[in-house]
Amino acid sequence: MKQHFLPEVYLKEFRNKEGKLHCLDCSLLKFDRKVFDQPKYPAEVCRSKDFYTLKPSFKAKNPDIFDLSPLHIEKSFHAYESEYPKLITKIKSRQKALLIKDAHLLIYVLLDLKIRNNYYREKVVSKALKDILEYDLSELKKQIDLDSEGRFPDDAKEQFEKCSEKVKRDYIEYPEQHAESHLSSIAMARSRNDEMHVKISQHLQHFQWKVYISDHRFIITDNPGFSLDYNNVIHNTKFDKEVVVFFPLTPSMCLCVNTLKIDKRFEEINTQKVTTYERATDKLIDFINDNHNLYFSRYVFSDNANLINEVAFCINKKHFG
Repeated sequence: MKQHFLPEVYLKEFRNKEGKLHCLDCSLLKFDRKVFDQPKYPAEVCRSKDFYTLKPSFKAKNPDIFDLSPLHIEKSFHAYESEYPKLITKIKSRQKALLIKDAHLLIYVLLDLKIRNNYYREKVVSKALKDILEYDLSELKKQIDLDSEGRFPDDAKEQFEKCSEKVKRDYIEYPEQHAESHLSSIAMARSRNDEMHVKISQHLQHFQWKVYISDHRFIITDNPGFSLDYNNVIHNTKFDKEVVVFFPLTPSMCLCVNTLKIDKRFEEINTQKVTTYERATDKLIDFINDNHNLYFSRYVFSDNANLINEVAFCINKKHFG
């Protein structure tokens, strides 16, 4: 079963008049081939077989989720995916304020798009696994190196090095391990009512929200959205403090949450979330589009053929000169 790690309801906002996404497949660069526009339907991209399926072998290793159905995680997305298009319609009508439940839903969805994403699995989860395992192995190695009581045989160090390398190959470099850890974290978060999602959503509501407007000039990747800290460092999933969050919602609208600016009206009346709208400058549009290239797995999308061709030209020039 093919499952989308970037849902169709999000991708559909970036379709052209023919219902397709102008698409660059950057995996071609690995084969020294130039990228070019290959229009695709949302159903054709950002998906993988059984991406969220809880397989029997995986459930057997995780007793806490043993009783969950194989499609438990996949089905957990359905409720908010059905509500998201209605919410985007409200934003496209430029409502001056969102109900708090709508504001919460928007942040919840955007956070979930980051966590459920293939980039998160490939880069964030795999790095976390590597760091944990290497720390544990280094601590064990210290015990062997500092052994003064003869608890380990003379060739223990050599045996440990061989065993350590095998563990790294079998565990760190094995994609199935990354998938299992990723799915386990999502399942556990769902069982705890997504406490982190709720916490971050409530946090971001205290700051000013602005939607920047362009004329179909925002691009996205298969891992949309990023944040900028006050040291001018770009982050994939930093939302908790001292950042400016950028998240394109449509080709013409990009949400910006600035944690340097308190929303005083929300502090007084927290039943609504005021959202302002402002035309983006060319410089800001370029900044948002350029920084989407830092964190993605494979695809770049737009509803604008001319724009995607400009992006393709820049990518090819960077890689091929």
